[in-house]
Parts: sequence; structure tokens; C-alpha cells
Amino acid sequence: MELKFSQDQAKWFCNLPDYQLFCLLKEATKLYRIVSQPALDNEAVRGLIPDMAELLNRVMQWKPGPSSASAPYNAFVAEVNEIWRQGLLCFIYADICALPSSDQRVRECVQQGMRALKGLSWMQSIMWPIFMISVHALAEADRQLVESTCNNMMAMVSFATPLTIISFLRQVWADMDATGKSRWRTIMIESGIQINLVL
Repeated sequence: MELKFSQDQAKWFCNLPDYQLFCLLKEATKLYRIVSQPALDNEAVRGLIPDMAELLNRVMQWKPGPSSASAPYNAFVAEVNEIWRQGLLCFIYADICALPSSDQRVRECVQQGMRALKGLSWMQSIMWPIFMISVHALAEADRQLVESTCNNMMAMVSFATPLTIISFLRQVWADMDATGKSRWRTIMIESGIQINLVL
């Protein structure tokens, strides 16, 4: 099954982002589901620390496989993969390890993700990592870059989803400025909003 998925990713999406990132995201999601259980006690969480550390190390050490993307898209392979790496790291640090947006490790992921985003003019297959990075963006310049990116994406793909994302992120950022925390999951639940991040 994994081989079939990897072949489909290579055939239809030129392995961009790299298929292994999806595998790492799958593992991270499984780990998140475990740590987010209300009944999980501190001892059980401590037992998961080696798994968290191993997953983080694998994401940091990951090297992208070859992409068959043609010009002009092949010029952005590094940026797309790096945005995915940083989005995945934000997810692990904040949602699994429970680090705040102000933690230096999360802030570095945001900075690296924004740096890659600045060099990218092809806006496809990056909405999920952009979202995961953006919900921890503290700097106004970073927030403006995200809004500009979403506006450009809307113009390219003719979908309203980027506008929905901008509206939601503004709520998250306003709440973050007021509380000092990124409570995007709570805000999403309370608002009842649903966002398609598969773009």
C-alpha cells in the first residue's frame, strides 16, 4: 500500500512535496492522537518522550527524494519541501510536545518557514504547512506575508479557501495577541469553521 501511494505521489504530483514527508506526518498524527487523550497521565506522557525525540530527529535529518517537476516548478522544489518540514516541526513542537508559540524552537521553525515562503512563487500543495506555521506567527511582517501568499493563491487557483484561511488566521492572531497563546484548535471548534487545507 505504501509503495502504491508513493508511486501515485510521484506520478501525479512529481513527488512534490516529497512522499516521505507524508509518512512522517502520518506518524506525527498518530502520536498526537495518543498525547491528546484526556485520560493520559504524566507517567504515560513521559513514556512517549523517546518517541517524540525520535520523530523530531527523523524530520530534521530527512533528505528529499528526487522530484520530476518540470520548469518552472522545478525551481521551487527546495522551498516547497522546506515549508513542509517546518510546518511538520511546528505541529510536533506545539501540538505534540505542547511548546508555546513563544518557544525559541517554534519561533525558529516559523522564521525558516517564512524564509522559504518568500522564495516561492508557485502556490500549490503547501496550504497545510503554511497554516501550521502561521498559527504561531508572532511578527506582523510574517502575518502580512501569509496574507499576501493566500491572496496570490486565491488569484491563481480561483478558490475561496485562501480567503477563509486569512479570516480565520486573523481571529487566531488577535486572540494570540490578547492571551499570549495560540488557541487555534479551540477557536476552530467554537466557531464551527471547516477549512480545506489540501491545496
